[in-house]
Amino acid sequence: MDFSKKQIAIFYIEKDKGILYTTNSTMPFVVHFHKDVVNNLEVTDKSKLEQLFADYISKNELKPMNVFVVLSRDITLEKELKNVPLSLQSAETEKFLDMVLFHQILAKTYNFSNKTIIVTTNKDFCVNIIGAFSENLFPVIGVIPLSVLEEKFPQLTGKFDEKFVFKKIENLKRYFLPLGLEQYEKIITNSIPSFKNAQFIILLGVFVLLLVILGVQLYTQGFSSASKPDHVKSAVVEKTISAPTASPSATLSPEKTSL
Repeated sequence: MDFSKKQIAIFYIEKDKGILYTTNSTMPFVVHFHKDVVNNLEVTDKSKLEQLFADYISKNELKPMNVFVVLSRDITLEKELKNVPLSLQSAETEKFLDMVLFHQILAKTYNFSNKTIIVTTNKDFCVNIIGAFSENLFPVIGVIPLSVLEEKFPQLTGKFDEKFVFKKIENLKRYFLPLGLEQYEKIITNSIPSFKNAQFIILLGVFVLLLVILGVQLYTQGFSSASKPDHVKSAVVEKTISAPTASPSATLSPEKTSL
């Protein structure tokens, strides 16, 4: 994952607002989720959410950047499996997921040295937030629960420290929730050919060479036809071969023999 091409931002989401931290600003940018846009982690109006983000970005004069989303504890549901045998973890996970009331569940199981944590959230909500950013050319590179960050880095417990998270961001890829963002980013990147790509340059060169060869052949044929003298053209005589007519055969009258 290449973070060097664009500035990185952390979007910390709480139940009623989102806070955007950037590396070049000392003050965070806050966007409030009004109830006519987001209610109980459900996006009630997708177009209004996209417009809210567009206004938010325009008002704060933000340039396109890669966004790293952190989900606070009040928008995730979790279950800790401690001292549960591995053979029973699957059944416990299914039992927990059956209790989650989100229409579309986004879930991941995290295994740490002394325990296992199952984290779930509303998938539709996350997808809509990602879509609102993408509409404004702010690709989301990953989504991670705060509880997992706190488990990984205990110093974050009780207080979110964006400066510390910025330093660790490149090592958090395996903790992202399964939203397929890497594949989406790969598709977008591959759909725009780069002139730094050696394979692309070779293919482009072959294509140009074929066009040149085709042009030379067409020009040569046209020049050759135009330069033929008229007497050569008229020298071509069409030879007609007629089928020979059968010569009349003599009719022999039978001789009358008189006896």
